[in-house]
Amino acid sequence: MELPETAKEIEDADKASINFHTDNSKGSLAKVLTKIAENNINLSKLQSFPIPGSDWKYSFHADLEFTGINQFNDVIKDIKPITEALKVYGIYKKGK
Repeated sequence: MELPETAKEIEDADKASINFHTDNSKGSLAKVLTKIAENNINLSKLQSFPIPGSDWKYSFHADLEFTGINQFNDVIKDIKPITEALKVYGIYKKGK
């Protein structure tokens, strides 16, 4: 995954914050959540936000906890094709 120029790679990162949109078809969110679970990633936060100016479309913010960066990269590859938009806000070491 390519990080923005201003992003700093964190050693031993084990948490990430992402945002994604799904289409309004039945089960679209469940498909994304299933891919996260299949990759043995803990979903520590999921929050939905209506997308302004759209009819019944939502944006989802999720915090994912993982054991290695490759595990995170794999889940991103898996969910990208089943989302309409996907953005990684940050990859970091979770607090205690």
